[in-house]
Amino acid sequence: LAGQLLRAEQNKTWALFGRLGEAGRARMLRRLGQLDENAAAWFWDAAFGPNGLLHGRQILDNTGALHLVAGAVPARALSALKGLLDSLSIQERLEIKGDRRRNLIHALEQLLFRKITSHAALRLMGLLAEAENDEVYSNNTTGVFAECFLPNHPQVPLPLEQRLMVLREFSDKPGVESQRIALEAIDKGMPSGGGATSLRHCEGIEPFDRPPAMTYADIWDYMRTLMATAWKIAEGGDAIAAKARSKLPDLAARLGLSAPAQFSVEWFARLADWATAPEPKADVSDLSDAISNVLESVHERQGNAGLSEAARKELAQADADLQGLQRRLDEADFGVRLRRWVGRNRFSDEEDVTRSIEALADEALARSELMTDALWQWLHSREALSSFAFFGALGRKDTATVFCARIELEVAKPEGVYAFSSYWRGWSDRDCPAAESRLDELAAADSIDGKAVLLATSNLPATEAGVARIVAQLRRGRVIPEVVADVIVRGGWMAPLTPSLAEGLFREIAGADFRNGSRVMDLLHMWLHLKKPLADGLEDLAWQILESDPPVSHNDAWDFDQLAARLASRNPERGFMLLERLACSSRDKKWKPVESHGENKFWRTLCSLDRKKALDITVRAAVNRFELGWALKQLLNPGADRDAILTLARQSTETARFLAGCLTAGADGFWGLAGELLALYPDDDELWIEIAGD
Repeated sequence: LAGQLLRAEQNKTWALFGRLGEAGRARMLRRLGQLDENAAAWFWDAAFGPNGLLHGRQILDNTGALHLVAGAVPARALSALKGLLDSLSIQERLEIKGDRRRNLIHALEQLLFRKITSHAALRLMGLLAEAENDEVYSNNTTGVFAECFLPNHPQVPLPLEQRLMVLREFSDKPGVESQRIALEAIDKGMPSGGGATSLRHCEGIEPFDRPPAMTYADIWDYMRTLMATAWKIAEGGDAIAAKARSKLPDLAARLGLSAPAQFSVEWFARLADWATAPEPKADVSDLSDAISNVLESVHERQGNAGLSEAARKELAQADADLQGLQRRLDEADFGVRLRRWVGRNRFSDEEDVTRSIEALADEALARSELMTDALWQWLHSREALSSFAFFGALGRKDTATVFCARIELEVAKPEGVYAFSSYWRGWSDRDCPAAESRLDELAAADSIDGKAVLLATSNLPATEAGVARIVAQLRRGRVIPEVVADVIVRGGWMAPLTPSLAEGLFREIAGADFRNGSRVMDLLHMWLHLKKPLADGLEDLAWQILESDPPVSHNDAWDFDQLAARLASRNPERGFMLLERLACSSRDKKWKPVESHGENKFWRTLCSLDRKKALDITVRAAVNRFELGWALKQLLNPGADRDAILTLARQSTETARFLAGCLTAGADGFWGLAGELLALYPDDDELWIEIAGD
């Protein structure tokens, strides 16, 4: 009936649509979408026709309307989107941003999950993903595109072979962006044993179609094709190829964990060829970890008592093949084994990693020519996660100082300072006096970078000589105070220091004008955490930093508050003087002793000593500082602070008004106190307004 009525009143319907605002048009489109498509065919013919608002590039000005109707007229919406996106270059697609892009994504989502439009919609989503400009949200165009390649996605009705057709279209394109989204799709499509899928709400009268029926064999073949496609991308020479190579070990492992383990063996063998080549193209450490993961799964499966004989034989073969690959890596040349063990995080299988690294250090010392320039360079790279352990082992074992000269040469490189400091740590474990003596020689001659001296010193036991060495580097400008503070605050290095030694070092870091005071407050906080006493001038140093009022970060402010509270409890008068000085000055980028959302431990400590005095100082300062008023609103207690508030209110009507504005009507004792304030100034209209406002 509704359709018949609309057909009879087409001109009036269009006139109404033209006069409606955006919200009205949206409501009308939703209602039209609830009709059978044929009932409103005349409307859709016009909307999607050559002069319609949903035709060609006109769509870009009406993406919200397209989003609303895509589920109701999927075939028309698909045709319109295909005509638009196929006609745009990647650069033009990049210009589709914000709500326009998001609306197009939502429109395509209504088409992705309908069988007749799914294949083409997935391809169009890929065209948008090629021109990705939203790096903030995971459900951007790339994210939605990639998610559709999950073989068991509960809403995608597209058969696996058709998904692979779309994947091949993008993976075979020469453009970097095309291969980027293909790799993202492969990564998402290879099952990982976890994760979640975002479900979409169906719009329109026809529900989404069901996903296709598939067998385990179908999924396994699909995964093998994903792996082959990733390998093809990895054989290129660009940045996407390098990214693909970094993903291959994990992809092969996921294949072996989700499908028969034997499926991964072929790929692991090919990766082993790459990893053991003179110029490796695969990370041997990642490969070793991936093989170990599949081996562990194989061993778990072998423990299943219900396995058939054929399955047992298959698992036994996979076990043998995988262990053979591990032996191949175990027996590879020195460089491969170094990359394998030093490229791993030392905290995973720590005993095995440590034992293997120690053995590699012994081998390097026995045959120093094994340490080629390429290996030295690799040891300084981000890939060498445990290089510090290897250099430390060299330092401990290098009794003949075979590598000492090379280490001192390497420190000339910015990244070489970490190798130097780790070697010196190992040397100090073996012969600390000799390590310190040589470090003093290098530091005195300025032969090495000041940061290297600092890091090496921090890896030696903290001594008077070590403090003197750091101070000398600071005074000669060879290392900046902020870096010194960052290094010595970690690892408990300060624990053996006496208060006197600590004070000298901390003052040098702070500077004569305490410009680096916030860094020293961090050190003092750690000093107290180590249960060390604030003695021999350290307490006075802390006061001086607080009184110098240096700039602080949000995190540093907490240290200031905690330490100031501790100091105020020992010296209340100096604490009250500090509060008065700071409360009356601008607090932009400074520590706020009283703030709305802080712990305010210093202020509360002063209040516990003399609440009336603390309130008097704060209120006098807050009258001219708006933000303090907000803080007092949370800190004032109408009951407990009644006498102090009345005493302050008697000073002037301005103070009374200010205090009234700082009180909260819901607090206990508010109304009684409000009455007493009004009794002081019964004719002051502004005071009445402040109280009524609460």
